[in-house]
Amino acid sequence: RYLLELGKSYRFLGKYEEAVLIFNEVIDRPDTPALHYDEALVNLISMYGELEQYRKARTYVDEMFERNQDFAKEDLFLTTIYKHDEHMKRFFAGLRKAGIE
Repeated sequence: RYLLELGKSYRFLGKYEEAVLIFNEVIDRPDTPALHYDEALVNLISMYGELEQYRKARTYVDEMFERNQDFAKEDLFLTTIYKHDEHMKRFFAGLRKAGIE
């Protein structure tokens, strides 16, 4: 869980390269729980959407739907918590830009 929060912190500080490294570390760890894996994927999707790197975002979108065919953005409203509304807005705006409506 610590790595996810660190990745989000880097992202919202504008340290995107560091955030990508951290989120990928979460994904690459064999002991990562499925929920944390999915959260790392969703954060990568949102971040690449925000940065308008749509091909990279699409790669993670495809993986997300392969892993969870019932994925719905609405589910994220229940599980995604940010202290600042600005961060929440950026997160969901990034998802929209990445093609998740």
